[in-house]
Amino acid sequence: MENKHQSIKDSFGILLFLFVLLVAIFSIVPIYKSVNNFVKNYVEKLCDELEDKTGLTVSYGNISPSVLTGVRIKRILLKDSSDDDVLVVIKSATLKYSLKNLIKRDTSNAFLDLIIDGFELDLDKDADLYVLEKLSNLLNLSQDEKVISSKSEKSVSKSEQDLSEISFNLPINFYIKNVSLKYSVNSVQYGASIKKLILNYLDNNLQVNMTGGVNVVNNASNISCKFSANGNINQNLTGSSLIFRISDISNGKFTVSRMNLLFDYNENILGVKTVQNGYPLFIQGAFDLINKNISLSLKTHELTVSDLLSGSRNQKLLKKLRNLSATLGVSLNYDLASKDFSYNSEGNLVIPKELLNDDVELNYSLNGNAKELFVNSLTF
Repeated sequence: MENKHQSIKDSFGILLFLFVLLVAIFSIVPIYKSVNNFVKNYVEKLCDELEDKTGLTVSYGNISPSVLTGVRIKRILLKDSSDDDVLVVIKSATLKYSLKNLIKRDTSNAFLDLIIDGFELDLDKDADLYVLEKLSNLLNLSQDEKVISSKSEKSVSKSEQDLSEISFNLPINFYIKNVSLKYSVNSVQYGASIKKLILNYLDNNLQVNMTGGVNVVNNASNISCKFSANGNINQNLTGSSLIFRISDISNGKFTVSRMNLLFDYNENILGVKTVQNGYPLFIQGAFDLINKNISLSLKTHELTVSDLLSGSRNQKLLKKLRNLSATLGVSLNYDLASKDFSYNSEGNLVIPKELLNDDVELNYSLNGNAKELFVNSLTF
């Protein structure tokens, strides 16, 4: 008898589960259709606005919305509407959203993450000049410029704009990978690849994580390097910092040692300095955005050519230069408003006998400006 009651309970439980499942399915179908229609209409609206603003059209393979998580768009093409020339290819883009806010049609808070996989842009300055003009229209923020202009009239002039007053809040997080950018000018091609780019807005901070590479190609040479960047950009910029690492700098003949640079922003001063480098080269610079002044200093201590350069080719030349060393200090100052430029430097150079048949030590001290050079001392 007890087993019979248990069997009835199990059967009732199964029937109840099937009933709830059927209700969920019938409920999801209209929600799915509603979300699908809303997403398609929203995407088509954005495409129409883009074409009206720039004359560029957008086409895509298909839209695959998921009721609970987001929508994926495959093979997005940005074309010139006049000749149907493809300018940008995006393999896939996934937009994740909040279903609750999307149903409420709260578009400002509905979208969470944008994931782009595979982005290709290839432009030629001469052939695609008109395209560059159209793309520049995408940056035409006339309404924002009016707001900034009205604020600046009440506070300070544009030349004295305090960047600490500027704030931002990304509407969504960006996850981008496999980006290829190419731009040709005459016979020179500039290229950049981004393996990974993550822009994540969290606790009033924009977290940046990026890796990629850059190359410049012409008929005679190929210069390339790899880079990575990690850091945080605060909402009001003050206190922001970014470490930028450059490695594998090469022209095919020589390779330059990697360099780590720290960029920071505090109280309207944009600063940069070398950090954690494995050789005695120290660079520090600052840009005062209020006073429009740029300063740069460079120091070395017995820095040799072999500290900076390596390569499998031109071994004879590198062997001659490897003991060439420098201990020096250089400082530069430039005033953007007055165009005043000044500099000073002092130190010594040790020239090895492989170059001059005898070791020579050169000591010097000099300073100057854009028009004059003053040599204070020069001894061998």
